[in-house]
Amino acid sequence: MKDVTAAILIHSDRLLIARRRPDTRHGNDWEFPGGKVEAGESPQDCLCREMLEEFGVTVEVGDFFATSEYRYDHGCIRLLAYRTRWIAGAFQLRVHDELRWIALDELDAFVFLPADRPLVTLLKSILRNEKMPQTEDRLSPSANHHYLMNNQTPRLTFTGGDVREWQQALRPAVAQCLGMGNMPTTRVDLAPRSIWKRRHEFGTIEKIIFTSEAFADVPAYLCLPKDVAPPYPTFICLQGHSTGAHVSIAVQRDDETLPLEVAGDRDFGIGCMKRGMAALCIEQRSFGARRELRLDDSNCAGCHQATVHALMLGRTLIGERVYDVDRGIDYLESRGDIDMTSLGVMGNSGGGTISLFAAALLPRLRAAMPSCYFCTFADSVMSIYHCLDNYAPGLLLVAEMADVLGCFAPRPVTIVAGVEDAIFPIAGVRKAFAQLQKIYAAAGAPENCRLVVGPEGHRFYAEQGWSAMLPMLGR
Repeated sequence: MKDVTAAILIHSDRLLIARRRPDTRHGNDWEFPGGKVEAGESPQDCLCREMLEEFGVTVEVGDFFATSEYRYDHGCIRLLAYRTRWIAGAFQLRVHDELRWIALDELDAFVFLPADRPLVTLLKSILRNEKMPQTEDRLSPSANHHYLMNNQTPRLTFTGGDVREWQQALRPAVAQCLGMGNMPTTRVDLAPRSIWKRRHEFGTIEKIIFTSEAFADVPAYLCLPKDVAPPYPTFICLQGHSTGAHVSIAVQRDDETLPLEVAGDRDFGIGCMKRGMAALCIEQRSFGARRELRLDDSNCAGCHQATVHALMLGRTLIGERVYDVDRGIDYLESRGDIDMTSLGVMGNSGGGTISLFAAALLPRLRAAMPSCYFCTFADSVMSIYHCLDNYAPGLLLVAEMADVLGCFAPRPVTIVAGVEDAIFPIAGVRKAFAQLQKIYAAAGAPENCRLVVGPEGHRFYAEQGWSAMLPMLGR
């Protein structure tokens, strides 16, 4: 008998199921994601590996849910199902031909593999009962936190009046929440050094390293477009939870001479060069080459240790990453071939996070394009599981997300979102955008605030995003 694992993964009250390809055994049948347990592997480790290999996502395996045994023509299997939580990453179809997030009352509409069918029966009974508590929940910490959130208004939320005065009050309050007062007041020498430089179809790419602060070196890729005379219009490009900044130039992390097929338009540096712009693709703290190598940090794609250590030092990881962006701007300004009057910032997911906060706090930035982050805090990080690096102490007492980005008005901003983004729901995006539009209108620049919504989930949408952004830059 072979042991096979299955993930009971529920996100925002939706259950994940996947359909087998038609050219495989039991083709077109639906199943709960998982796979065969390898020799010497625990079921929990198997599920983590299978979800990463088959869907490109990081999960946390929780309690055992149920087991099911079935004898197929090719042998008998024991299906071990575990409650599973989606931690990070955007879902990709690598083995299956379709995945869906469904409500429990939709289970009967799908034909499942025979071994999975007993789990369907259990789900319909057990989980439905769990969703109908007999008494009001006054025990869960989130019940108390949501009560507090829903019964107070952030003290500096925009309600009208002079936008500049409001920004002058809000910006230092946001900086305080991010711990920016505990970042260095004296800046160390950048000491930039070149690692390699290569020609590319759309220009040249140079890998550099500069020093942000003591014991904090920053690898980055500088992309310069061909057939464009300096000074170059430039975007600082930021990846989110991924294998690193190398994705921005479509090369492998551990061998930068090998090409990488990039999903979701996340090859930001290449995209900038294609459009006649330069790019500085910064490696963010805790990602890629700057992932934690000294301590065990297997939680949430590697950002856990850095976040909690920063908090103990009166900082936040958001603040430290914004500081690195500011030092990247120092580097660009020192070169002499960058058009500092058209400097932008962009990024997806965790890169969208820092794009937004950098735009709010760094006056040298002139344009911003955060992707798959902008939403309300209430509908995203306060309602859906997110990594620790999305949080800042006391921020929701001060402002909602639209207010934070409102600090950037009247400069051009394009919000990029996905209609099926499960962790930054589109309803929350539209709610926040309505508030942002009010701020830009009050700042006299309603035309500089745009929202584009792609047809899929948590990814960047290059054509839609750039089509909205470039006209605002006069390009």
